[in-house]
Amino acid sequence: MFIMDEGRLSGPRLPQGHPSDPYLLWAFLHAALMPTVSIGMAWPPVGIVPVDWTRRPSLNTVLLATSYFSANAAKNAMDQGQRTACGLNLLLTIVLGVLFTLYQYLEYSSAAFTFSDSVFGSAFYLSTGFHGMHVMIGIFYLVVCFLTLKTASPGKSTALDLAVLYWHFVDLVWVLILTLVYVEAFP
Repeated sequence: MFIMDEGRLSGPRLPQGHPSDPYLLWAFLHAALMPTVSIGMAWPPVGIVPVDWTRRPSLNTVLLATSYFSANAAKNAMDQGQRTACGLNLLLTIVLGVLFTLYQYLEYSSAAFTFSDSVFGSAFYLSTGFHGMHVMIGIFYLVVCFLTLKTASPGKSTALDLAVLYWHFVDLVWVLILTLVYVEAFP
């Protein structure tokens, strides 16, 4: 499909070096989520009421965990040539992803802080918003897989395999965000 064409591009490859991306990720997380003396060693800063992780974020975790299994069931069904089961599981995964996005929006609209209230607000909205953007990309990718299900070959559906792998990555990143942004910030 369209993903396979990217590997066939000719031209010079990037030189192999020491990857700095993991260091930048951890530097960002440390800088954004660890309190400093300038804000009184308090996280979240004094006056900021964090989102209660036992409510909507926990429901979102259940939604994404369920979608993890339904995406996997879709992949397994396609590998066995069961297009109907694959389609139903893909639809379930898409609906769960849309519900996650809806609940995330409701959480944003009811949060007691804004992006500009503090460093905590900025870190919260950037990390959860960036994740939400990737959830929406994953939903789009799953919809494309659903729409092209009739032409996909059982056992050879690279697009579906990659979509499910991407969705699993989005699920795992949510666990990291839940832990660092919600649980650690809640008193």
